[in-house]
Amino acid sequence: MAGEYRTEDVLNQLPAELAGMIRTGGLRIALAGQPMSGVVRRPDLKDRLIEAYAGIPGMDKYAQGLTNGGMVPVVEVQAGDRHWAPGELFMKS
Repeated sequence: MAGEYRTEDVLNQLPAELAGMIRTGGLRIALAGQPMSGVVRRPDLKDRLIEAYAGIPGMDKYAQGLTNGGMVPVVEVQAGDRHWAPGELFMKS
């Protein structure tokens, strides 16, 4: 099931800071091989997420995905905080 890493049951087992970022800060775990828009990668959170999810029964696939690079932590970009990808063309008429 997609998004099972952010169910209330799982969030209650995470450290308060990470749970809060998922609940209100737009922290998500994304598949690295898929196109991403409206998010910024947060590799600085990877190790903390690996440690947290490795300790929760049934969440080892997220810890493994983050470890092997198949998944990445991302944060949703707030309106007005647009980050342009390298090579992305922006034209304003």
